[in-house]
Amino acid sequence: QAALRGVHGVFLVTNFWESLSAAKEQEQAKAMVASCVAAGVQHIVWSTLEDSRPFFNSQAGPKPPAVQGDMFVPHIDGKGGVDMLFPSDKTTFFHASSYLENLWREPMTLCTDGV
Repeated sequence: QAALRGVHGVFLVTNFWESLSAAKEQEQAKAMVASCVAAGVQHIVWSTLEDSRPFFNSQAGPKPPAVQGDMFVPHIDGKGGVDMLFPSDKTTFFHASSYLENLWREPMTLCTDGV
C-alpha cells in the first residue's frame, strides 16, 4: 500500500503462467485491488479476460470438462472471475485476447490445407 500512496492511476495484470494456478492468480488480484482501494488510487486499468463459465454453463449440449474447480479455461476464468471486486466507477476493464509479443514467440503458420 505504501508504494501506491499518492498514485493517481495504475495498470494491473496478473500472470497465470507463473504458477499455473487460477486460485493463486485470483489471490494476487484480490490483494492488488484491496491495496489500490486502501491507498485511494483514483483510476485502475485492470488487464482481464472474459470469464468463459457463463457461456459454457448456458449451453444445453456437451461442455468441456471443468478443471481447477469449476473453471473451463483457468487462465481466462481466473481473471474474469475477479472483475466484480474492482470498483466499477474507478476501473477500466482492458480485455486483451492476446498480446503482440505472443506472435513473436509463437508465430502463426499456415497449414498445408491453407487454414
